[in-house]
Amino acid sequence: MSRRFNYTGRKKLLRTDVRIHVQEAKGGHPQSFTAEVKIPVDLKLDPQARVYVEAYIGASSMRFDFGTASAVTPPDDCSLTDIDEGAPVLFRVRVVDETQHVGRLLASANGIRPEGENDGKHRKSLLPLRSCDLGEEVWRLVFDPDAGPELAVNSRVPGIMERLKSDSVLMGMIYPEVVRQIARRIWDEDSGVPEDAEWFTDWKLWLEEQLGRAVSADEVTDVDELADDMAKNFATKHKFATAMAELSGEEA
Repeated sequence: MSRRFNYTGRKKLLRTDVRIHVQEAKGGHPQSFTAEVKIPVDLKLDPQARVYVEAYIGASSMRFDFGTASAVTPPDDCSLTDIDEGAPVLFRVRVVDETQHVGRLLASANGIRPEGENDGKHRKSLLPLRSCDLGEEVWRLVFDPDAGPELAVNSRVPGIMERLKSDSVLMGMIYPEVVRQIARRIWDEDSGVPEDAEWFTDWKLWLEEQLGRAVSADEVTDVDELADDMAKNFATKHKFATAMAELSGEEA
């Protein structure tokens, strides 16, 4: 059912207040998820406000009722039956007033990625890697304004997650283009990317490191050329073509 939210006075939930795990489709069952949602007391929200967890891929979404702010209760069934496939699923949490100011959004957290097996064991990843069924595509760069970029690889390709860590051929065919696409998003004024997002700052600094200097205002007038230079420098640094030539037994 469609709902209209009033965003006036909205408070922000921290992503650390939400933990989500996705169970992939298996044995004829659709993918589903589990979520742990904590509503901090210091937000001073109406204890009867409703808590919703929304799963979304692109323009498709599903909303699940997780009880109230004072008694967060997951539903029995969190199957993702009515959501598009072909990309990693993301989540939002909404705390909504449905008593006094019906539809007023009291607090929210957007662009939440489900936790992976290795999350929490290593430092924050600049480019999260997820596997899902991409049909006949091998990989796709997925963007969310709040969560930032994520690299989706096809779960139908055996061992592709591990190969992307060491296979110079696969890395050389994917990562320079990933750098190019992200650079275009960062410096294209019409991309709609929020400049105050944490991921935006992290990526901007990293891309400038690949270029070897800060990006001047004059360079932003030709975003494609700027993105090509960053992708070229990145590829040169890692010598992808040389590594591929060595594997084939030929000189670069």
